[in-house]
Amino acid sequence: MDLGTRLEGLLQEFGLNQTQAAKELHIAKSTINGYIKGRRQPSQEMLKSIADYFHVSPDYLVGNTNIRKYPEGELTVREGNLVGIYRDLQTDNQNILMKQAEALRVLEMNQKNNRKK
Repeated sequence: MDLGTRLEGLLQEFGLNQTQAAKELHIAKSTINGYIKGRRQPSQEMLKSIADYFHVSPDYLVGNTNIRKYPEGELTVREGNLVGIYRDLQTDNQNILMKQAEALRVLEMNQKNNRKK
């Protein structure tokens, strides 16, 4: 997903039209429309303002992750992406992923213990 798609979805979710969102963000309606249509890209500062307004992370807003917002300092982008992948899976596949992750953890612990001997 790209910025335009995410922004359009958030507008719908918040029950806002482009004019209302532009007013809230102190920018022109044509600027919001440009973001949605992909004709314009927000500055880093504006991207953060939009993300803050909609209570999502900038990474979510531009499509780098499916995690809407994660606690500051607790998850890296890579970790957030992994959580997003997990959430996109059906329950059976989530269970398979968990078993594989647990098996990898045991394998690494055994490797570390063998190196200490």
